[in-house]
Amino acid sequence: MGFTLRRAGNATVPATVHIWTTPAYAESGFDYVPLDMNLAFAPGQVEATFSVTILDDGVAEPLEKTFRIDLDPHDGPGGISGWARADATIVDDDPASATP
Repeated sequence: MGFTLRRAGNATVPATVHIWTTPAYAESGFDYVPLDMNLAFAPGQVEATFSVTILDDGVAEPLEKTFRIDLDPHDGPGGISGWARADATIVDDDPASATP
């Protein structure tokens, strides 16, 4: 599952964002591979991408499960404001999935 992170403001300087996932209704290690990384923006770069690997366990489960993506700027202004959180939804594609 791919994500694009976009920064605003002063993009003339480098910036780094710490990104990590936390479980909500999806289980780390069973539904997705946990992520804990730094994403670097070069001077002039306003978009960067990262991916979270979704695991297909072949088990019918609720149609939708979520996990959280947390973002925290590591250093300097660089157009990165403060801590942020987003929810990501995994849609189960296994046969006979139960309704949520």
